[in-house]
Amino acid sequence: MSDWHPMTVVVTGDEAVEVINRDDDMMKEMEEVYPGLQVADFILKVWRELQQFNPSGGYTVEIPWSVGLDRELTPAEVTAILRRGKGKRKGKKGRSS
Repeated sequence: MSDWHPMTVVVTGDEAVEVINRDDDMMKEMEEVYPGLQVADFILKVWRELQQFNPSGGYTVEIPWSVGLDRELTPAEVTAILRRGKGKRKGKKGRSS
């Protein structure tokens, strides 16, 4: 399903616009399996959000998170953590002296 693209590009004059491809086999199958629930429309809504907020093609992006504070870390906090860890080694496995 990673290669699924529920939209079709339609060119009108000088403008290219993405429109829903209702003839897509997966769209039809979703409507048949879940009739009347608008599952396909919901999936399209989520797909559009993914395209808006992660247009890189679906690559995951790590977000530094503070479990104790229950929030995303600021760039300054990430930098401070990285600076504290610089030069420290947890073990000398694989190193010969």
